[in-house]
Amino acid sequence: MEWLKTWADIAYLVGMWGVVVVAIVGPFEGARQLALGDRTRKTFAMFIGGGLLTIVMGTVSFWVANTVEDTRTMLLLPQQSELASDWGAAWLPDEREEASRSYASVVYVNSGTLTLYFHRTSGWMQYCPTKDDIASRDKAVAMEQHLKDVAAGGYSAGARWYGTGMMAALLGWLTAREQRRKTSA
Repeated sequence: MEWLKTWADIAYLVGMWGVVVVAIVGPFEGARQLALGDRTRKTFAMFIGGGLLTIVMGTVSFWVANTVEDTRTMLLLPQQSELASDWGAAWLPDEREEASRSYASVVYVNSGTLTLYFHRTSGWMQYCPTKDDIASRDKAVAMEQHLKDVAAGGYSAGARWYGTGMMAALLGWLTAREQRRKTSA
């Protein structure tokens, strides 16, 4: 089955490079031909098709980046505060300890902040995270960083797609201008 995944990856890369080539050649050659005076359907199709392809790919990249950034923001919990000193005073000491310890664990995993929890015999104490809490915190930090990286990559890819289409069209126009100058001289 591994060979199937390898072939699928290769097909994806070949397909994406085909999209990139069309996105560069279309605006370049279309702008060059238009600047040289060729007003055929083929020329307009190259120019508009390649330009639309870069716009669609750039827009999809920005959409993915915004969606990932919104997801990352949604996963962040608001800053939690310390529990009040009379919090859970009406509860049994065991219930109060368990609930406050759970709260302190959630605060640590989500923000890395150590808060106080109620200990049934010692009163309010600073929470000491368990190995599981530390592992969960590490995973939460790694996930948040990965989402930041994906969002930044999406914004960068969108800007590259737009820039590539504009630069290809500009270079095509400049190439035609140079060709006209050489032929008229």
